[in-house]
Amino acid sequence: MDNLMALLPLALVALLFLGAWLWSRRAWRAVQRATKTGTARGGIAPVFDWPRSGSYAGEVVGESHYQDHLRRLVGDHGDEAAELETVAVLVPDSTNAYDDKAVRVEIAGLAVGHLPKDAARIYRKKLKAKGQKNVPASCGALVMGGYIGRNGSRAHYGVKLDLGTTE
Repeated sequence: MDNLMALLPLALVALLFLGAWLWSRRAWRAVQRATKTGTARGGIAPVFDWPRSGSYAGEVVGESHYQDHLRRLVGDHGDEAAELETVAVLVPDSTNAYDDKAVRVEIAGLAVGHLPKDAARIYRKKLKAKGQKNVPASCGALVMGGYIGRNGSRAHYGVKLDLGTTE
């Protein structure tokens, strides 16, 4: 009986570690699933999917305001730069306080920036020409950066988009 009582605290600690490990695996799978589809709980599902070219030339602005979201998406990557290929959802944001033609960029349900002002207007025109006015659309995305610099501080994360041929 004394041997069993001595093992009880060890068993409880082992159960706690097992529970934490299972929870982290479940959370990680949810992030992976969301980055493959472009949605997450509470995320906006895309209606239209831009064809991809494999070139991440599309600019995103305002990422500095969403560094916590980007850090959560890339996870731990040590001192090296992150490079995560994923899916972004472009959401026409007519209620934006600064620009009623804004297009918000989301990954896995998290805002990560906006299209530049001129690009947002062109994008909206092309979306409208495809009969998809003001609907969310998905495209390829590349999240990169976050390496440790010479001065010991972590570099900002950035996002590039693969909008393919949007003609």
